[in-house]
Amino acid sequence: LVTAFKRCPSCNHGFGHEHTRFFRKIRQFDILEFPVGKPEDVLRHLMQEHGVSQTNLEREGIASQSQLSNILAGRREISKGLAKRLAVRFGVPLEMLL
Repeated sequence: LVTAFKRCPSCNHGFGHEHTRFFRKIRQFDILEFPVGKPEDVLRHLMQEHGVSQTNLEREGIASQSQLSNILAGRREISKGLAKRLAVRFGVPLEMLL
């Protein structure tokens, strides 16, 4: 898809402004590898990959440290609201965390 277009089909100019950003995002998404597994394992992986602690996420207003601890220990499920916040925070699809 990215290499198929030499010119923007809607405005007939070379790649520029938002088109370049859009195609860079496609390329970035295509090469990322997302973890698969239980939501708590995915969260643990994302936290490790991003160098983020439970305390960091609490400071960012994502969730309390105790809530995160219970999720990571498998004692609590990730709510849809929390999954949305985490997906935005880590830049991953929401479905990975549900």
